[in-house]
Amino acid sequence: MRALQLIEDRRLETVDLPPPPPPSLGEVTLRIKAVALNH
Repeated sequence: MRALQLIEDRRLETVDLPPPPPPSLGEVTLRIKAVALNH
């Protein structure tokens, strides 16, 4: 999965991360379509 990683103040990089493990009993996985980033 692609993600933005905050490297330092005002510097973001796109990184590839492995997919998260499946949820355990009593947990759920949420799909996030949009977020706001204020820094």
